[in-house]
Amino acid sequence: MEIGGTSSEVGGSDYQVFLSFRGTDTRQGFSDTLYHYLKDAGITVFKDSEEQPLGEKIQKILDAIDCSSICIPIFSRNYASSKWCLRELARMVELDKKIIPVFYDVMPDDVTLQTKLYADALEEHSRKFMVGKGQESRAYAWEESASEVPQWEEALRKVGTLAGWNLRDTGHGEFCNSVTKEIVIRLNVKQKIVPDHLVGMDDQVKAVLGLLDVEAYDVRYVGIHGMGGIGKTTLAKVVFNELSPHFDGCSFLSDIRESWKQDGVKYLQKQLLSDLQGKVLQEISDHDDGIWALKANMRNKKILLVLDDVEKTDQIDKLAGNSSWFGTGSRIIITTRDIRVLATDEVKAFKMEELDSTQALRLFSRHAFWNDFPPSDYFDLSEEAISVTGHLPLCLEIIGSFLRSRCKEEWADKIKALKKIPPKNVQQKLMISYEALECRAKQMFLDIACFFVNREKTNAIYMWEACNFHPRVSLEELISASLVKIADGNKLWMHDVLRELGREIVQKENFKDPGRRSRLWMHEEALGTLEGEEGTEVVQAMRMSNDEQLTGHCFGKEAFKGLKNLRFLEWYRLSFDGDFSRLLKSLRWLSWHSCPEDFTATNLNLQNLVILDLSWSGISEQWDGWSRIKMGHLKVLDLTGCKNLTKSPDFSKYTTLERLILADCEALTEIDRSVGKLKRLKHLNVKGCDSLRGLPEELGSLDDLEEIFVGGKRKSFTLPEIIGNLKSLIILEIFNVQITNGLPSSLCRLNNLKRLALIGCSGIERLPDSLGDLESLIELDISYSAISELPDSIGNLRELKVMVMTQSKISTLPGTIGMLKKLEVLHAGGTLLMGALPREMESLSRLKVLDLSNTRILELFSVSKLSLLQTLDLEKCHQLRELPELPKSLVSLHVSSRSLQKLPDLSELHNLVDLKLYDANDDWALGLVLAKVGAYRLNESFSFDALMNADGECSDNIEWVQKMSNLVTLELSLRNFTNLPTDFRALTRLKALELSCPHMSSPPQLPFTLSRLILGHLVVKQNLPDLSHLNNLSYLRFYNCLIVDGFFRIGIKELHSLNALMIDCCEIYDLCGCCLPENLRSISIYWCHSLRLFIMLSSLKKLKHLHLWECSNLCMLQGLGEVESLQWLEINGCHTLERLEDLSKLQKLEVLEVEDCDSLVDVKGEGGIKATQDLIDERQFAETPGELRVIGGHSQHSLQISTQSLDSLRDLSLTDIYKFWT
Repeated sequence: MEIGGTSSEVGGSDYQVFLSFRGTDTRQGFSDTLYHYLKDAGITVFKDSEEQPLGEKIQKILDAIDCSSICIPIFSRNYASSKWCLRELARMVELDKKIIPVFYDVMPDDVTLQTKLYADALEEHSRKFMVGKGQESRAYAWEESASEVPQWEEALRKVGTLAGWNLRDTGHGEFCNSVTKEIVIRLNVKQKIVPDHLVGMDDQVKAVLGLLDVEAYDVRYVGIHGMGGIGKTTLAKVVFNELSPHFDGCSFLSDIRESWKQDGVKYLQKQLLSDLQGKVLQEISDHDDGIWALKANMRNKKILLVLDDVEKTDQIDKLAGNSSWFGTGSRIIITTRDIRVLATDEVKAFKMEELDSTQALRLFSRHAFWNDFPPSDYFDLSEEAISVTGHLPLCLEIIGSFLRSRCKEEWADKIKALKKIPPKNVQQKLMISYEALECRAKQMFLDIACFFVNREKTNAIYMWEACNFHPRVSLEELISASLVKIADGNKLWMHDVLRELGREIVQKENFKDPGRRSRLWMHEEALGTLEGEEGTEVVQAMRMSNDEQLTGHCFGKEAFKGLKNLRFLEWYRLSFDGDFSRLLKSLRWLSWHSCPEDFTATNLNLQNLVILDLSWSGISEQWDGWSRIKMGHLKVLDLTGCKNLTKSPDFSKYTTLERLILADCEALTEIDRSVGKLKRLKHLNVKGCDSLRGLPEELGSLDDLEEIFVGGKRKSFTLPEIIGNLKSLIILEIFNVQITNGLPSSLCRLNNLKRLALIGCSGIERLPDSLGDLESLIELDISYSAISELPDSIGNLRELKVMVMTQSKISTLPGTIGMLKKLEVLHAGGTLLMGALPREMESLSRLKVLDLSNTRILELFSVSKLSLLQTLDLEKCHQLRELPELPKSLVSLHVSSRSLQKLPDLSELHNLVDLKLYDANDDWALGLVLAKVGAYRLNESFSFDALMNADGECSDNIEWVQKMSNLVTLELSLRNFTNLPTDFRALTRLKALELSCPHMSSPPQLPFTLSRLILGHLVVKQNLPDLSHLNNLSYLRFYNCLIVDGFFRIGIKELHSLNALMIDCCEIYDLCGCCLPENLRSISIYWCHSLRLFIMLSSLKKLKHLHLWECSNLCMLQGLGEVESLQWLEINGCHTLERLEDLSKLQKLEVLEVEDCDSLVDVKGEGGIKATQDLIDERQFAETPGELRVIGGHSQHSLQISTQSLDSLRDLSLTDIYKFWT
């Protein structure tokens, strides 16, 4: 069998990746290697079992394709000889899955049927069908017939043109590693943390989203500009979070102005590449090398990139160049204080405005009074305070925090002082808060401003404690004053305006002599101070950047002689040399990255050192520094990424150690037994130590150990039985290993354990009965693991708040789950749950989130009793027939089931803002019917009655939807329901609406607030709605609708905000540009086989993208040569189209793609190819002036193409036709 599946039950599980391959070509070689690489990375992959009966296997394959996030067809020489492979491929295309092809031993030309390899295979399938062969699976899932072959052809042609991977001469291991890294990136995009309860942001987010218009196909740059502290970065983060799921790769480069100065352009280029490739990269040789690498990685991908706090156009040039760097649909967001940075034609500028008076008062009050409005007796003072801030969010936040809990007299005094400061001098206004800090808090503020923004707070706290700064109290003071925040859980963060304030304070200590300032953060100043031996006792901290030219450079005692109070030193590649007796006595933190293997210093006595960070160094356990450096008070040792370590160092001399980090030491096979002497150890991290096979028994004697983190590549790993002795253990997190010998029975003795995670772990199928003894457990995560059963004792976990079992093998839930009175979150999506859930779950009174998606449950318990439930996810629960009464607390409800027959009245769910109801059919016939009709070219005898009569079995009235006035998003795809709502005008908050209801009795009446509308299966021409009042609509899609000439009467012309129009699988005869809105940027028409004419395109003056696919009867595109704004023209499968108009006026055209247009004879132009940036097709044509002649498929005409005046043209793709130069 030549399919990709799993040997285990699908059971409705979500798979992240579906592999489709021809087993006889690749099963025991490449496919198996790729499968294991993906699996070792913690990715769930569908790969078939040979033993399953054919009928069972087919259904599992259909379910697996449906549930997978990414599909990877592996095209080999015999792939197209297998009808099962072709059916899988057609299924992927039909479901519009994310498809990334691998060209194993074929080329894209073979897949798109431009050579005989796959074309002959399809002819053989047709021949077999004609003579009655290939009927063996009729009783299972497919009704075999020759009509399948056109669908296969269509799928091959479409997928063959997609960006993918070409194996060529690359080794299997290297290639599979590369593929795995990219898949990891696509599956994981980290959201940015933004403040709760933002004020005045909604309208600005909407405006930026409108400029970005993610539905459009072009590459877009949007620049957000405004003064420091106005909220540009926060706005960019909100937009990034909302859009990131829609892109192939995402990166948010924070604080570019600072990083450019400190680390340089190569660091930022490397960070961007790392974000896109999902791995830490080797060094980039120079910025030109970085530009080349960025282009190579981004040009075929849809990228979302944020460049935050850009200072110079040169920074944009070297990180985001121009639109030719990126794949179609990419979006680049730039934030800057200087609008001149955005002064290019490609960047759309958006000015961020200050808050209005009402918004300013609300934000100020939240920080001054913890309320939206001030008390009445403070109202006038509050308005006065706001008037001197300039309505700047940063000032409002900090001054409001400063005045909190102060008496009216102090308010009046401070407001009087603020009034004396010039309105634009923001830093001077913020000085009031700094000056009010206690002395030690001031020192910590300056440390953070100069060194620790976006750095984890843990090490800084250790240093501050060693300096007697009382960091926990002082940090709380800084946070309370809104001068510092904790981001991403554990990172120190402050606004760049505050950072500049701190650095200016330090610079004022001595403008001329850096050696007489307390902190040196600029590489040149710190390096110059050491080289000139100019350091004084004033210097407390210094940092140098990663400069390859300094590799092997050493500094002797004279460089450090004057630095008697140096407590923090960070440098790269440099080294100590000579006798260091009586030096560096105050040093508390040494970050020594890329530390050289040779160690030549003597008498380096760092007795007060508490943090030694040697991460990403080439040292081994034999490094001389272990014995020569005296570190009697060391508390943190970080050896992350030391790839030459095969064994940890001897810890006997470091008995004060509290944190030991060995993450990503790939060669580490052993932790030295002296670890048992670290009686104060609290934290142990061995994630990414792929060669490590277990933890040493000696760990069991460490009474203070609180956190253990373990992770690998599905390799075997042993947990010692003695782990139960760790009475202080709070977190035990084990990721992606095969646990041999099961979980230790002593685990039940971990009475203080709060988080237990066994993510992606194999080797254990059942949690032990003693699990219930973990009386302090708050979070249990067994997602992606092989665990199939929960013990009854789970009900004893009285403190449990979060339980995650996503995509595990759990098939039943014990009734005792109802005893978890504090449970707030339960994620069980993609498990093997089936049948009825235990009634005892009605007792989960604190539950807020319940995810049961992709399971085979038959019915729900009385969910209405869960009075705090906010999110209920029942997507792809295809056995579910009806919903019970639901709690009024719900905010989000998603339901999709093929068996759905009954819905309760939900109109009382007044908090609901997001509703999705689907009753998808078993055989996806409605999705295919028009594509199949396309084979008959939609002749006059075809009727949509088949659609009307196919379903409609349920007569439940669901007109209650019209009363749900708080809805923002609504999706209704109800093919079995007949009593459907048609009037949605009362939903005045609705922004996005999708309706796919073939039995809708009359045209839907729509609310004016819509910005996005999708209409499907409107199969009665009279049911097309009036759209003329939708002034905010920016995206409109019709699919499987009977339109005919309906566009002339439904008001599309009046949609002045419409940017994108998509029509697919619709019956429509003619289109006229003058009946469409002039502001349209993008038109996409797919599989509309009845479309004959598209005239007066010249009316669409702003059109940038035109995509025409499989409009097989289209014979005229009138006015195309007059659409002077056109940037992308794609024509595919328009078999009767004979000629294109003169394209010479299309000066902005960047991409021209013509494929499978058998009758195309003439594309007029002016001769020659001029100023072409890139000329691309599968043969990689060179930039050669001249005329390209193409002989088109079946008609054997010579196709004359000349594009001399298309100066902007960068891509030219002509496929499914013979090519040669003249």
